[in-house]
Amino acid sequence: MVRGCFAPLNDWFNPLPDPRRQSRCRYTASHLWWLGTLLFLGRAGSRNAFDQTLNTGAAPWNLGELCGQAASDPRFAGQPTATL
Repeated sequence: MVRGCFAPLNDWFNPLPDPRRQSRCRYTASHLWWLGTLLFLGRAGSRNAFDQTLNTGAAPWNLGELCGQAASDPRFAGQPTATL
């Protein structure tokens, strides 16, 4: 549903200014923006509570697929996470 309704979201998130040193980044800009958006929409209360919920089950893989950074991305070393 998200891809159907908000397909260009990654295209909008990725070009936003990113001051991080890209060679040391594990997450794409869209990954970080999706986390912030889901944190707000999920009303988790704190980032720690959100991280505990998000790092269970298939959530890290689903988030990676949503933001275009699949589990096969070499930066994850085979174990994707959703925490910062």
